Amino acid sequence: SSKLKADAMIALAYEKGFHRYEWVYVNLQGENFDAEVTLTKIEDNEDIFLHVHLRDITKKLQEAKELEKLRERNELAITGSNDGLWDWDVTANKLYLSPKWKAILGYEDDELESSFESFKTVTHPDDFQSLMDVVYEHFRKRDSGIEFLVRMKHKNGRYIWLYDKGKALFDEDGKAYRMVGFISDVNDLMLSRVRSSLV
Repeated sequence: SSKLKADAMIALAYEKGFHRYEWVYVNLQGENFDAEVTLTKIEDNEDIFLHVHLRDITKKLQEAKELEKLRERNELAITGSNDGLWDWDVTANKLYLSPKWKAILGYEDDELESSFESFKTVTHPDDFQSLMDVVYEHFRKRDSGIEFLVRMKHKNGRYIWLYDKGKALFDEDGKAYRMVGFISDVNDLMLSRVRSSLV
């Protein structure tokens, strides 16, 4: 029951001095809303009590669910296409790279770690900072997203041209906490344009 769970959360806060968890409350209109609860133990002479801080995270959770649905839809659509999906947890700096994303660069799923470090390693040094500048500008403006032509290193050692597109989600404070997008192989198109310009 809620009472038992609440007692358990309070006991943890007293034991550890601090505890954070998610909870569902009911507002004055009788509507449920999700909240992040932070309990902090405070000792004042002989008195011990808890400071309770609530933060409404309903919108954040709804957006996360919508983005997860979008990611699932995109992954299903991308499975039948030549695009590779990526999903970046900005807060924790964890990056998911789909098997197709890795395959575009010539890797099997288990040959390239899903991490921001892997992404940085395969991105051309001259393009990495420019791409990140575009991403952080998107974070600052909170606009419709990014589109960028980037060179990444294939497993065979050659750099190939990719089209990178993505969009971030923002919390109630306007900070980006997640970003999802995909890459498309446009190397043949870019090379043909170069050849045409040389003719």
